[in-house]
Amino acid sequence: MDTDGSYYVITGEANTGSNTSKETIFVSRYDANGNLIKTIGDNGSSSLADYYDDSFNTKTPFEGGNCDAAISGGYLAVNYGRHMYNGHQSNSVWIIDLSSMQTIDAISQYDNIYNSHSFGQRAVDFGDNGSFLFVSEGDCYNRAFTLSHLDIENNQHTDADIFHFWVKKGTLDSYNMYILNDNFAHIGDINDLRNGTASFVSTSVHSLSKAAAKENEQLFIQIFDPQAVRTGTSSGYVTSSSRSGLSGPNGNETVSDYGIKWLTNYSDTTIIHPQAVTDGNGNTIILYELYDKTKGYKGVYSMTVNEKGDVIKKATRLASNAMLNPCRAPIYADGAVWWTGNRYGDSKHNVYVFKY
Repeated sequence: MDTDGSYYVITGEANTGSNTSKETIFVSRYDANGNLIKTIGDNGSSSLADYYDDSFNTKTPFEGGNCDAAISGGYLAVNYGRHMYNGHQSNSVWIIDLSSMQTIDAISQYDNIYNSHSFGQRAVDFGDNGSFLFVSEGDCYNRAFTLSHLDIENNQHTDADIFHFWVKKGTLDSYNMYILNDNFAHIGDINDLRNGTASFVSTSVHSLSKAAAKENEQLFIQIFDPQAVRTGTSSGYVTSSSRSGLSGPNGNETVSDYGIKWLTNYSDTTIIHPQAVTDGNGNTIILYELYDKTKGYKGVYSMTVNEKGDVIKKATRLASNAMLNPCRAPIYADGAVWWTGNRYGDSKHNVYVFKY
């Protein structure tokens, strides 16, 4: 919803024909009373450089990923997963000028926002003047959590692989998707802390080596200046700790990740659905589900990290039977964290409120 009370609904339609330029993803604008104002469509080429052909357009929207959207400075940004005509999967970013309800070319003809394969997409506004942060969970090109910072008003776009994943050497050459698809990590959420920095929360194993295959995923946070991290060094990270090892689609690239603060060290339990939301005062509130390997579901847990990366509220169980919604981040409002989700053991939907 924008500041005028208009709603924007994103829908998709798979193309069963052979026209690779057909529009398959749509944004519909409704007024505050639910009246349709306008619908526009896109074919998935909006965030691709000119050297990509039509086979990289969107055939089936939302395939193998999710859809996230944000509004900033009169622009709507959509970051979604999709199946392409070439048979592969990636993310795609679509930018719309809300004053005209038209697609704009916010990305250079020689540049692109693109991850293949991309199994999780996030989009948030970074400030109020047409600036956005996108995160994609890729397993090949690039094999990392990739951060993209797009500043439309200042015509700037930067990318950075802020967290890499290990893979067995030579995997891409063998085209073994069962191995390549396993990146030993799961995407959480990114938040604008409103002080020039952002926080990124996800889960991953510790190692960038063959030890990764036997490790449990743990919760971590990175807090950083999105402009500074593009240097590929520790500059710009508020949190500390680093790791190095091998990554890349062939498992033969030496990489280093910075600004990592590990938040858990579980041995017999598994974390599912890491999520995070900011309270608007520089704090990141983190939620996740926990599963015991022998006893099963343990409930929803929460902890809070401040803008310096310090844990100011340790991990605490909020509820033993509530479950999170993996398709939508929680919302912070009126001094509480709100989310909708199922109750463990049945299919009933509930609205959960965690007083912060």
